[in-house]
Amino acid sequence: MSGTRRAVMLEEARAARARGDLDLAVRRCEAVLAEAPDDLEAVYLLGAIQAQRGADEAALRCFERVLEREPRRAEAWNARGVLLERRGGLAEAERCYARAMGCAPRASTPRYNLGRMLLGQGRAAEARALLEEAARLDPRGLPPLLMLASACHRLGDLEGMRAALERAHALAPADPTVLRRLGDCARHRGEAEEAVRWYGQALAVAPDDAVTRWNRALMLLALGRWREAWPDYELGLELGERRVAPLPGVPRWDGSPCGRLLVQWEQGFGDTIQFARLLPEARRRVAHLTFHCQPELAALLARSLPGCTVVSGGTPPPGPWDAAIPLLSLPGVLGLAPDLIPGGVPYLRPDPERVGSWRARLAPHDRRARDVGIVWSGNPAFRANGDRSCGLAAFGALAGVEGVRFHALQKGPAEAELASPPPGLAVTPLGPSLRGFDDTAAAICALDLVITVDTAVAHLAGALGRPVWILLCHTPDWRWGTAGERSAWYPTARLFRQPRRGDWAAVFREVRASLDGWRQETEAA
Repeated sequence: MSGTRRAVMLEEARAARARGDLDLAVRRCEAVLAEAPDDLEAVYLLGAIQAQRGADEAALRCFERVLEREPRRAEAWNARGVLLERRGGLAEAERCYARAMGCAPRASTPRYNLGRMLLGQGRAAEARALLEEAARLDPRGLPPLLMLASACHRLGDLEGMRAALERAHALAPADPTVLRRLGDCARHRGEAEEAVRWYGQALAVAPDDAVTRWNRALMLLALGRWREAWPDYELGLELGERRVAPLPGVPRWDGSPCGRLLVQWEQGFGDTIQFARLLPEARRRVAHLTFHCQPELAALLARSLPGCTVVSGGTPPPGPWDAAIPLLSLPGVLGLAPDLIPGGVPYLRPDPERVGSWRARLAPHDRRARDVGIVWSGNPAFRANGDRSCGLAAFGALAGVEGVRFHALQKGPAEAELASPPPGLAVTPLGPSLRGFDDTAAAICALDLVITVDTAVAHLAGALGRPVWILLCHTPDWRWGTAGERSAWYPTARLFRQPRRGDWAAVFREVRASLDGWRQETEAA
């Protein structure tokens, strides 16, 4: 086969690959190699096609053949690294990307690939440096800029994130991914209106994008535009942001009268506590309502929801059911708005005997002392727990407040922080005696005040109608809104917000000043 004929066959292979006819592309490459086994262009192209087909072993053999003869061929090192990374060989993949970078100091692709891989390993600072270089070497490329934005976000550099996305927007002003990411950046910066604007632009280009619609719904909820948001809030179920056990063959409840309705819990304890107040309203529309909840909440909810059947366990009860609905879909069906939340507070009923026992236990020798429960961390499995949790050390700002006794309601791994409390802060650990939410509810009712980060205890105290101060990160969950110190959900709650990301010190300065005033007011009362 002449050199000209080989060139034609390779061009046919590339064209076949481009239109997705990978089998034909392989045949063309193999035909060239049958006549010219050392044609490295054919070997490399065959490797690239095999990688695209998912035939990783065959692809690796091709790239290794090329590198035996051309050890400074950067694209082959890069391609080998991609395959090894895909197979889990991260250390060897890193070496391949580094070799590619050494062979081609001005190549953007291996720097992008290595930065992307390192970011996935949690090595965000190294990743950012590589991705900045990749973006500089490929000033018209979107992927390095988008990945650079992710690295900046991981490092908490929201200004850097925005700068990278603005550069991407200048390159592709109508790209829906860029527009959505700009919305995400505004959301992380606490700019809800701006986020909604960017999401709106993204949806104008790609109106069916579920992720954008879901993110926009969260921002609309935060802004109090609940009725606009509820339809797209349902997308969380298909995106995996909301999880509920499927019930094949059972119709979804639409709010109309029916016989036997099953409401299913989803997400965390705080969500169940918050939205359980809607169950009596749903119960008025059906003949019989059963709520399937977490075992830890069953006793408290069964006592608090007369007329509703409360069951618990790992799987939903078998029924039969006329309809079913996830708990967090009730707001949309019931038409909730900030000025239209059914039920009053308190709507949870603690066990009176347990409350009496806790009051006797906490009764101070000095009757002027006030008992304050504190919680500093949520569930560590929650992806945003690092932002919403302040740590026990932050409560050190409250050391020395006169006439206040602090009691830890904290449960879980963060209880270990009590082994080394902040200097001057005396905290009585209650966690070992809190065997479930019935105990925690009773303890809260025996306290004068609860100060907590955004976790289940915040919802529990609010649902019990107890005074609770909720400490919020700069961009809290939608249910707390974007501003103000009052909650539409819990009239006895006061919200303390970070003025900027991570600034718990400012929050606790405000809490300390408020605690002094609160103590004096309660003494006077």
